[in-house]
Amino acid sequence: HDKSQFITNIYSVSSSKTDDGPEVQAIRESSDQFTYLSPSSMSPMEMYQRMMHDELDILVDLCGYAGTSIVSEIMASRCRLRQDQGNDPMKQRFPKHVSYMGFPGSVGSTRVWDYSVFDKTVVPPEEKYGIRNHYPEALVYMPHCYFVNSHRTVIGGRGDGILLANEEERISLRAEYGIHPSAFVYCCHSRPDKIDPSTFRSWMRALVRVQIQTNDATTITEKNEVKDTDTATVAPVLWLLRSGEEMERNLRRWVRREFGEMAEDCLVFADVAERAEHLRRLGIADVFLDTPAYNAHTLGCDALYMGVPMISLLRQFEQHGDDAADSKLDLESADDDDSDANLDSGHEMRSIATEKLASRVGASLLEAIGLDDLIYPDMAKYEDAMVRCALDKEWFDKIRQRLVSSKDSSPLFDTERWVQNLEAAFRKMVELDLDGGNLPDIVVSDHS
Repeated sequence: HDKSQFITNIYSVSSSKTDDGPEVQAIRESSDQFTYLSPSSMSPMEMYQRMMHDELDILVDLCGYAGTSIVSEIMASRCRLRQDQGNDPMKQRFPKHVSYMGFPGSVGSTRVWDYSVFDKTVVPPEEKYGIRNHYPEALVYMPHCYFVNSHRTVIGGRGDGILLANEEERISLRAEYGIHPSAFVYCCHSRPDKIDPSTFRSWMRALVRVQIQTNDATTITEKNEVKDTDTATVAPVLWLLRSGEEMERNLRRWVRREFGEMAEDCLVFADVAERAEHLRRLGIADVFLDTPAYNAHTLGCDALYMGVPMISLLRQFEQHGDDAADSKLDLESADDDDSDANLDSGHEMRSIATEKLASRVGASLLEAIGLDDLIYPDMAKYEDAMVRCALDKEWFDKIRQRLVSSKDSSPLFDTERWVQNLEAAFRKMVELDLDGGNLPDIVVSDHS
């Protein structure tokens, strides 16, 4: 923040100096004041009153309804204090309460929180969509993606070993994860519980379509190797994050039954890794697949910063519905004879809507990085895009080059620009100096 205009106080209710990691240490050192508030020795009201001693203008809640409930209880203390002081002419002045980042949705209250910070993609302001009507609090509309990140400063360049230096390093790392050097890799390292059944079925259909369209030139063995050495085409890979042996076993069994053994060989699973290794290995993927039910947030930023394009779904509002056949996977014991796959790419799966904020973040990230054309209005087009990425090399190379060339100039990774925009919103809040549930939305102009 601009220290000539802002004094930044940070309050922690879940850590102490003895268990802080390097990230918390960096935050502590960059703040004007860092205070530990102990839930074991202070009530939420006592913590809030301690904060009031610092004469705050704005109090930003980074948890909302996520994480510990103590933070919400602290924020709610303002309601009780206001009630206690009634019409006292000497009544205490309270800061504006802002919800940001921690909870991907409305806080549902104008008494506890005054504002939430979003953008026009994740919460469209137009009343005809009806989404804004579900947010009683006033909204701050950031000019670009509301989801801030610090990838430029944290990840750095190739000297830190995270960004892959050359193709040889990429091939070597692929070998470590059991991935063929020439395979086209579709990656989703989001939490497995974000993958809904209809999306997984669409992913597998796309992989089988790619196999079918490349099999004229190449015979694919069960080990994902090429028999015809005159060609360089191998089976595509769906690279997922492993959550346990049962999860992997169930998905392999279902894929084998629905699409056959060759399709099962396309599945590769990775264990959870430390952040540096997680970022580094993302660089060996070709495309990141966003999960429509709950989009990639930080992980979407990770993939894009590592130069991996992301495909995301953002439905038109009148399109969603239900398709019971695609809304669940039958993971009961399969018969020995595998059933044929349904490869109809025109079959529209309507079980996942994208009105909720958590289903719209991927589109916001892509718009901010200038890859709007990777946002698709239905799963049929999403699936077709997966196939095109693998088969249309000229088109896909242009997509990747656009991502690489725009990474350093786009607003998505320009943290300083994002902070300046947020500071403009903070100044407006203080300037308005209004209380109650009828605060106006704040639309921020870009400070580029």
